[in-house]
Amino acid sequence: MSLITFDIETWGLKPGYTLQPWRAKTGEAGILSIAKVTNGDTVNSHLLPSIHVCTTVLNAKEGDILCGWNLKFDLSFMLAIGMGQYLRRFRYLDGMLLLKKLGFNLQSHGLKQSLKHFKEHLTIDEDYNKDIEFKIGEPRKAYTENELVDMVIYNIKDADYTMQLIKYLISIAPKETVAQAIRESTASLLFADAWQRGILIDRDALDKYTKSVNDKCDKLEALMKKVNLTPKIIASPMQLRSYLINELRIKLTEKTEKGAYSVNSKVLKNLYYKANGHTASILRLIIKYKEFKTEQSKFVTATQKCLQESDLIHPNPILSGTYTGRLTYSMYQTIKTSRTLKNGKIRESNKKIQIGIQMHQIKKTGQVRNLFVAPEGYSLVELDFCAQEMRLIACMAEEATMIKLFNENKDMHAFTAAGIAGMQYDDFITLKQTDPEKYNSMRKLGKLTNLALQYRLGARGLYKQWHDVYGLTDKTEQDAQLARATYLRIYPGIPRYWATNPTIARQKGYVESKGHRRCSITKWDAENEYRSSQTAINFPVQATGADQKILALYYLRDHLYVNGIQFAWDLHDGMFFYVPDELVHTRVTEMVHILNELPYEKAWGWKPQVKFPVEAKIGKRWGVLSIT
Repeated sequence: MSLITFDIETWGLKPGYTLQPWRAKTGEAGILSIAKVTNGDTVNSHLLPSIHVCTTVLNAKEGDILCGWNLKFDLSFMLAIGMGQYLRRFRYLDGMLLLKKLGFNLQSHGLKQSLKHFKEHLTIDEDYNKDIEFKIGEPRKAYTENELVDMVIYNIKDADYTMQLIKYLISIAPKETVAQAIRESTASLLFADAWQRGILIDRDALDKYTKSVNDKCDKLEALMKKVNLTPKIIASPMQLRSYLINELRIKLTEKTEKGAYSVNSKVLKNLYYKANGHTASILRLIIKYKEFKTEQSKFVTATQKCLQESDLIHPNPILSGTYTGRLTYSMYQTIKTSRTLKNGKIRESNKKIQIGIQMHQIKKTGQVRNLFVAPEGYSLVELDFCAQEMRLIACMAEEATMIKLFNENKDMHAFTAAGIAGMQYDDFITLKQTDPEKYNSMRKLGKLTNLALQYRLGARGLYKQWHDVYGLTDKTEQDAQLARATYLRIYPGIPRYWATNPTIARQKGYVESKGHRRCSITKWDAENEYRSSQTAINFPVQATGADQKILALYYLRDHLYVNGIQFAWDLHDGMFFYVPDELVHTRVTEMVHILNELPYEKAWGWKPQVKFPVEAKIGKRWGVLSIT
C-alpha cells in the first residue's frame, strides 16, 4: 500500500468558474494542472490533462490511498470530466479532515495556514507563499509560457507539502483516528459527486412558493400601514427599537454586546408572550413579517439567483463544517474583483456568487421542501437515524432506564410525560385511546423536555425554550422545575454523565467521540468553566452522530455504485439519495439493512448498548415523502 498525494489547479472562462466543477462538463472550466507525489518523493505533473493523462499521472493501484488537502474540491473536478469509474476503486485520506479530527484549534484549516502552524516539522521553500496570479480564460491564451511553468511548480509544491504534512499528522495521530479519517475521506467522494451533479429544483413549485411568500408579505404590509409600521422600520434595529419604546410604550431590558437594547427574534417573542391585546397583536405582526422576509431572502430569492442558467442548485458541502464534524453547506462562492479608479489606483473587493441555498437551515415544515424533486426515472429517498442523539446520550451516560426503554421499543417521550404527570407508563399509554388530545399534549411536553434537558439545560432555560421556541405559554417556570426534577429522577445516569465527563476532559485536555474525533478543551478558568463543561457534555454525543453518518456512507458506497444510486444531500439526522425507480423498494430495503447493521465494534472498537434503527421515506418530492 502506498500513499499517493495529488493536487489540481483549475481554470475557468469567467470569474468564479475556476471554483465551479460543474462548468468542466460544458468546457467552461477545467483542470489546469495536476501533480502527484508518492511515498518515495517521486514527482509527476502535467498541464491541461485529459482523463487518460490524469490516470497516467496518478498511476494508482488497488489498495493505494489517494491523499490531498480538501480533496472534495479536487475530486469534484475529476468526476465532472468523467473519472468516476476510475476514482471509485480507491480509498482516500484528506489531510484537512484528519487535522480537524485531531482537534487542533486553528483559525483556518486551509493548506497554507496549516503548513504555517506545523512548519517546524516540515521542509518548505521560503518563497512558497509568494502570490500566484490565477487568470480568467483559456490557459494557453491567458497565461504566458513562463506563467504556466510557475503554475506547475506551485502545483507540485502543493502536492509535496501536503504529503509532508499528512505524514506528520499520521505520525502523531492514534491509529483509530487515521482509520476513521480514511472512512470520512472516502465518503467525501459521494459529496464531491453530489456537488458537481447538483440538486434538481422544480421551477413551477418555485413560482408557487414565490407567490405564496410574496402574498403573505403583502398582506402583512397592508396591516402594518394601519399601525404606522413600515418594512424599513422592521428591517432597522434602531428604528424598530424606537417604535417599540415610543409607539408601544414597551420597556426593553436585554442588551446587545455593544450596549444597545436588543430587538432580536427571541426578545420579540418574549415580549409577545407577556403582552396582551393591541400590543400583542402588533408584536405578532412584527414577528411574522420578519420570519417571512427571512424566508423570502434565504430560500426564494436565493433559489431564483441559482436558477438563472439551469434547474440545478449547487450548494457546496463543507465536510466537518462544525467542530462536532456535522456537515454544513455554503450558499456562496467568494471571488476577488478589482477595478481601476480615476486616480489610477486599483481597488480590490470580494464578490459573492450564489450557488446554493442554506440547506442545513431548512425546517421540517413549510413549502420550501416542495421545491426539491427527483430527476426523471428516479425516486427521492430519505434515510433517517431514529432518535439518534437520545440513543447516543443513553449509551454515553450508560443510563439504564433509557437503554431499557430503547431495547424494549417503548416510547421514551411518553415515559417522560408519564413521569411528569405522576402516572404509570401503561396507564399513560391508555390515554392514547381514551383521551387522545390530552395524550398528544402531554407527550409533546415529554418530548420537548427530553430534547432540551439531555444537554444540561436548567429549569429557567427549559421554561424559556417552551415559551420562545414552542409557544407553550400556559406553562410556568414551576412547571419547568417539576419537569426537570422528574427527568433527573427517572434518568439518574444523565446527571452522573454531566458530572463525570467534564472531569475527564479536564484531566485529558480533550474530549473524544466514539468515532475518535477529538476536541481540545484547555480553558477551565472561572470565565470559561461552564462553556468548557458544556462542550465536554455535548461533543461526544453530537460528534458521534456525525461520525455515524460518515460510517453509514462509507459502508453504503459500493451498494450505491453497483445499483446506480446517487447520493443527493445531507441534513441533520437524514441522508438523501436518488434511487432508480425500478429498483427503489428492493434497494432501499437493502440500504436500511446495511445501516441497521453498521459494524461499530469493528470500525470504532465500540459496542453500543442500544440499536440505531433507520427509517426510510420514499417519494418524488421532498415535501411529500412517505414512510415505507
